[in-house]
Amino acid sequence: MYLYLGRAGNGYRWALWPGGEHVYLYERSSATRWRAKYLGKQSIWRLPRELRLAFLRAVARMFSDFFDGLARLAAAHSKARLFAEDYREELEALGLLEDDG
Repeated sequence: MYLYLGRAGNGYRWALWPGGEHVYLYERSSATRWRAKYLGKQSIWRLPRELRLAFLRAVARMFSDFFDGLARLAAAHSKARLFAEDYREELEALGLLEDDG
């Protein structure tokens, strides 16, 4: 799954998530002659809060059953439950949690 991260100077950045614990960061701009430049590998759990929220929304859209997607993420790393608890408000706003929790 590719996740657009926004503009960076006169280009843009994106992340590739193959389904595991890490995302792979890339940049494309006139400075790189419009070729994709690999910026490195980053753990999902060390991404800034805004990017983790964007990632959470993308996972919710990607899987028809969000909790199936969260289970896949939990299989990749044990912090998925903490991730869900940390973003409880956002999950409720997205309509992914029932009223009884």
